[in-house]
Amino acid sequence: MCRDGARMEDIDPKNDLAVITCADRNMLAAGCCTLLSARDNLGKSASFHLVALDISDRDRAAVEKFCALRNLTIHIHPFESALLPKLSKGRWSPAALTRLFLDQIGLPNFRRMLYLDADTLVVRSMSALAHLDLHGNIAAAVDDYIVPFPKKIATRRDKLGLGPDSSYFNSGVILFDWQSCLKSDLLGQARQNVENRHSAYHALDQDALNAALDGKWARLHPKWNAQTGFLPDIRDPIIVHFTGRRKPWQNGAAWVHREYSRKYAEYLAGTDWPGFCANTAISGKLAKYALHLGKKLEGLPKAGKIRAFLKASNDARIWRGDDI
Repeated sequence: MCRDGARMEDIDPKNDLAVITCADRNMLAAGCCTLLSARDNLGKSASFHLVALDISDRDRAAVEKFCALRNLTIHIHPFESALLPKLSKGRWSPAALTRLFLDQIGLPNFRRMLYLDADTLVVRSMSALAHLDLHGNIAAAVDDYIVPFPKKIATRRDKLGLGPDSSYFNSGVILFDWQSCLKSDLLGQARQNVENRHSAYHALDQDALNAALDGKWARLHPKWNAQTGFLPDIRDPIIVHFTGRRKPWQNGAAWVHREYSRKYAEYLAGTDWPGFCANTAISGKLAKYALHLGKKLEGLPKAGKIRAFLKASNDARIWRGDDI
């Protein structure tokens, strides 16, 4: 079942958690899978929202069929790309900037909102996240893959004007205290950052959000946003994030994502997106495994830094949610 721009009276008043993703037409199928995986791994009720960029009637029908097949209610919020800043976005799609407008699309007045990128999957229970103590912070997120590398994080801090001890989060998974977010006009500040400082930003929305949230966000354990670079060293990830160009549903999917390729195929079976998941021949799978081994050897120095970072942070217990 799908609904447009859910009003407060459309939502169960006991439901204080919204799960939301943003997707353009190329990522609608993946975004629907993200929301389904969240529904399947929540131990409490929540509402699920899709900000759909430039959606057509045919796209809407495909989402509705997906919802009917999977007994899922998605509230659709159409958004026009013409409303986004006219900037060069590099390899990031316009949908990446859409999350900076979540306060302007008519969402209900929830206590908390969990934003998930459309290339994430929830693979284990995340019900505890809805009640996690944020200790007065506006949001909670996970360190980005660059944080274990001192030169990279120092450069990013300098360009964004972050404090010398500030970390830097990946914006693919963010838990917002939605009331604090609205009162502080956090997203308005992020939009202003894009407008004024986009030439200094490597990742437009992510950099803008980090600048706006500096000193106001709690660091979550990496299992809440197990980015591709972290994934081999994260035991029992909760949310997997397929960062990088190769996605599990594509022909060039990484070997480390093979089990998630099967999950996408399972979720999308019988939908109007039959060709979204690529079928890789045996020879292709062998080639991917060979590539995986090559990249693993090539990346040994990086892997060592990542393992050292994770171990030191675990020992220091710096993260929220590390005991869940």
